[in-house]
Amino acid sequence: MNVAEPDPKYQPLLLTDDASLFDAVGVHPEAMRDRFRAYFRGYVPFEMDEPLWKAVDKIRELYPDWPEEWRGTKD
Repeated sequence: MNVAEPDPKYQPLLLTDDASLFDAVGVHPEAMRDRFRAYFRGYVPFEMDEPLWKAVDKIRELYPDWPEEWRGTKD
């Protein structure tokens, strides 16, 4: 959530299994994609419109230490 919307006052509290980043954050979709491309060094391992839990699972599959020990490199 911090990448999609860095400002904590605009970060939502989500209580659904179906919410995607587009549902959760009021950032323009292209701006959100750009932020994730920068964060993941060009490779975004999920679709922006899929449920958040699926996106997190995909990220953790590729980057098992994320976010605790994120280095910004793909092994």
